[in-house]
Amino acid sequence: MKKPEDFFAVEQRSYQLYEEGRKLFLQGKHEEALDRFKRIYEDTTAFRDVAEIVEDYYARGQDEWVAKFRPRFESQGGVA
Repeated sequence: MKKPEDFFAVEQRSYQLYEEGRKLFLQGKHEEALDRFKRIYEDTTAFRDVAEIVEDYYARGQDEWVAKFRPRFESQGGVA
């Protein structure tokens, strides 16, 4: 039987993946960014706005997705 993961371990991993995704997005690496967000989405759809991010990509297409989320990610801080 698989041992359930500690909530805080999942939360920490989700935070790290989100930041990686945000930075990759701002660097123009949109497919890599989406991969990070999808990895969070597999664990939980309740982390920040990850459900909206992933679902909007498929509903809107990449160009509209980029236009929608660029201002949001830029306001969260710069590219590292």
